[in-house]
Amino acid sequence: THPPAGAWHRSEGTGLVIGATHRSLGSAIGALAISLFWNGIVSVFVLVALAGTVRNLGLPLPHWFPAPVMNDSPMGVGMTIFLWIFLTPFIVIGLVMIGAFLSCLAGRTEVRINNAEGVVFTGIGGLGYRRRFDASAVKEVRLDDKQWRDSDGDRRSKTCIVLETREGKLVKFGSTLTAERRKFVAGAVRKVLWG
Repeated sequence: THPPAGAWHRSEGTGLVIGATHRSLGSAIGALAISLFWNGIVSVFVLVALAGTVRNLGLPLPHWFPAPVMNDSPMGVGMTIFLWIFLTPFIVIGLVMIGAFLSCLAGRTEVRINNAEGVVFTGIGGLGYRRRFDASAVKEVRLDDKQWRDSDGDRRSKTCIVLETREGKLVKFGSTLTAERRKFVAGAVRKVLWG
């Protein structure tokens, strides 16, 4: 009945909604700094690839654009294609970093329960990831702490909420929430499902 700051439990026309925001100023600042550094470096190479693409299409380049010259000749089609393929994973990582920053500002995790139908939503605004589950088949709601060692041998852990159904299906979510918000969401979902 008393959710912590940034969490909620309310009744809507579509059923009950239990959720919490991902909002964290410290995490947002950290994600922004890393994102600006990464995307700043990648953007130089994207501009070169873009310049090569524009030049190979026969279009004029602005004078301030980086000149894609290799061995005193313009970058060819093959090298331009190779550069785009090579840059694709770096661009995707940069977009994920921007998504993490936006999630720290405006992201949320919600569980909607309407009769026997349940939906877990994690995202920003209307964009996000939805996982459906049968609310009447949930046999356990728990906090699960997964531990592992990274490549340097340091211990890492990640805590999430796990909904386990009688069929053995696991729905995991809430790892981006603060501990207090995660405990509230897990407890509220447990109370709604079993009274």
